[in-house]
This record gives sequence, C-alpha cells and structure tokens, in this order.
Amino acid sequence: MHELWHDLWAPAIAATLGTAAGAALAFWLDRHNRAVRIEDERVTATNTAIFALVRIWNDLDAYRRQEIEERRNRADRWYTLRPTPLPEPVAFDAASLAYLFELGGDAPTLPMEVDLELGKYVSLHVVATERNRIHEQEAQPAMEVTERSPVARPLEERLISVFGGSRVIVTLQGLTDDLIKMTDISLASIPVVAEKLRNVAIAQHPKRKIIQFTPIEPGPNAQRLG
Repeated sequence: MHELWHDLWAPAIAATLGTAAGAALAFWLDRHNRAVRIEDERVTATNTAIFALVRIWNDLDAYRRQEIEERRNRADRWYTLRPTPLPEPVAFDAASLAYLFELGGDAPTLPMEVDLELGKYVSLHVVATERNRIHEQEAQPAMEVTERSPVARPLEERLISVFGGSRVIVTLQGLTDDLIKMTDISLASIPVVAEKLRNVAIAQHPKRKIIQFTPIEPGPNAQRLG
C-alpha cells in the first residue's frame, strides 16, 4: 500500500514543489530586475543632472574669464563688455530626480535646487541676449558715427558725447551689472548643489559610478566664446 501511495503521489508532489520553486525563482528574478532597472534610472538621472550642471558652469566660467574679468572694474564696462553670445541653456527634466523626495535629510530639496540652478542660467541667458541686442543694434551704430569724425577722441569722451544721460546707457549699465552679478552668483552656487547631489547618490548607490563635478581646466589653446 505504501508503495502504491508513493507511486501515485510522489510525482505530483515533486511537480508541485517544482512549480512552486520555479514560481518563487521567477518572482525573485522579476523583483531583482525591477530593482536593477530602478537603480539604473536613478543613477542615470543623477549623472545627467551633474553633467548638466558641469556644462553650464563651464560655459559661465569661460564667459567670465574671457569677457568679464578684463573689464569688470572699468567705468565703461557697460559698453566695452563685448556682445558675446552665451551657449544655449541645457535641457534637463528635474522630475527625473523625483526619487530624492522619498529620502531623508536635505535630499528632497535637491530636485528643486538643480532646477533652480538651470533656471538661473536661462535667466542669465535672457539678460545676455537682450544686452547683446541693444549693444549691437543701438549702441554700436551710434558709436560708428563718431568714428567717422576727423578728430580722434578718447573712448570715454566719445561715449559721454553720444550716450550721456540717454536711455541706452542707463539700460546697458543695468543689464551689464546684472549679468556680472548673476554670473558670479551661479559660479559659486552650482558646485555646491552638484556636490550635495553626488554625495546623496553615493550614499544610496555605493557600488555605482557617480560622476564627479569636474570643471574643464582652460588650456593654452582653449577655445574662446564668440
């Protein structure tokens, strides 16, 4: 009787156990793959955000070195600062960092901080573009008239004679001051946000590669803006 029971039920039990084990393994693999996919998405979003911050920092650093510093303390910087265009803003969806909302500490503020830094660059780009337009379309044509004069005069004297008390000089002075101030502020704050984001990502994913905030060092043959 025992042998008959064994012959009848053993295969069924083995099949049931095999099916259960297979289902458990499939469930585990699905959870594992889903966890890996989620981690990949988070690491990619973090690295993309840091890379975006590096890009705008490099663009602003090049602009400050090549255009601002030489003219920063000049009284006529509103005119002598060249109308050099800034690179276009970087596209990045800060919502891809939404996983940070689920973490503790300051992590939930990081998506907004990244978005703020990218938004500041957009605002800075708008200011630079408007300043360039006024410089090229209004200030330069007016100055070209004085250059045709047979009597050579210093630049400062020519600027006063052409723009003294005019709307153009007041507008360009305001835009130039804003441009310099906004550039200085962004160059100071961008690395702080990038480092905070990197530290949180490393703590969450210690075995994954999180890129460093590494600005490009200008070399002797560094390409100039404009």
